[in-house]
Amino acid sequence: MILQTVAFVAGVVLLQYQSELPKLLVVLGLIPLTGLAIWLFRRHSTLQSLVFLLAGFLWAALQGHQTLSSGLDPTLEGEDLLVKGRVFSLPDSNSQRTRFEFQVESMTYQGDPVSPPKRLLVSWYKNAPVISVGEQWQLLLRLKRPHGLSNAGSFDYERTLFSRGIRATGYVRESHDNHRIAPAGSVDLFNQAREHIGKALDEQVHNASAVGIARALVIGDRSRISSAQWELFRQTGTNHLMAISGLHIGIVSGLFFFLGKGLWRRFYRGC
Repeated sequence: MILQTVAFVAGVVLLQYQSELPKLLVVLGLIPLTGLAIWLFRRHSTLQSLVFLLAGFLWAALQGHQTLSSGLDPTLEGEDLLVKGRVFSLPDSNSQRTRFEFQVESMTYQGDPVSPPKRLLVSWYKNAPVISVGEQWQLLLRLKRPHGLSNAGSFDYERTLFSRGIRATGYVRESHDNHRIAPAGSVDLFNQAREHIGKALDEQVHNASAVGIARALVIGDRSRISSAQWELFRQTGTNHLMAISGLHIGIVSGLFFFLGKGLWRRFYRGC
C-alpha cells in the first residue's frame, strides 16, 4: 500500500498546481468510476497506483469545492443576522474593541434559517462584555466576505483568513438578542488553559509592553504586541522569535518533563 499511498498524496499535490478547480459535476461523476477501477485493478499494482493518483486528485478537488461553498451568501452582506455559536479563539481585547473567532452553529435572517459560513472573525466595539474561549453565545451580527489588497507583494489578508477557515468578518450590533447561552464547560480545554495562563500573566506582569511579549512566548498569543514592537523586531531580525518561540518552549519543556519523569522512576536518588 506504500506505492498507492504515495500516489494518492501526489494526486492531492497535483491539484494545488491547477489554476482552477475541475467542475463539481465532473468530480462527482468520476468518484464512483474511480472506486470501481481500484477494485478492478486490485491485482495490478501499477495500474492501481495510477487510479489512486486520480483518487487523490478528486478527493482534494471535492474538499476544495466544499470549502468554497461554505462562504457567506453575497445577498446577506450588510444584513442583520442572528447567529448562534461558540467562541473559538482567545479574545483579543483593547480599549476600543474585543475580537474573536466564532464557530457558527446556526444562522437566521429575518427569522428564516440560512446556510452559514463555518467560522467568522467577529469584532465587538461598544460595551463588549468579558468573553472567554469556549463560551456559547447568540449574537446579532452584520457580516461581509473577506477582502484584501491585490497589490503584488503586499500582505494577503483574504488568503490568511481563508487558511484559518474564516469565510466572513463582521461586528456585533447593539441588540437585546446578544446574550451568553452557556459557559465554556469542557469544550476546548486546551485554549481555556491558554486563556487562564494569559490572565495570570496579565496579573503578574504590570509592564504593558512586557506582558505582550510574555504572552507571545508562553501561550503563543501575539495580539498584545504593539506595532512599534513589531517594527523593532523586524529591524533587528527577531520577529520570528515571537512567532515560534512559544512552540519551542512547549516542545523543550515537554521533552524535559518526560525525561525527568523517566529518570525519577528508575533512579530514586534522582529525586
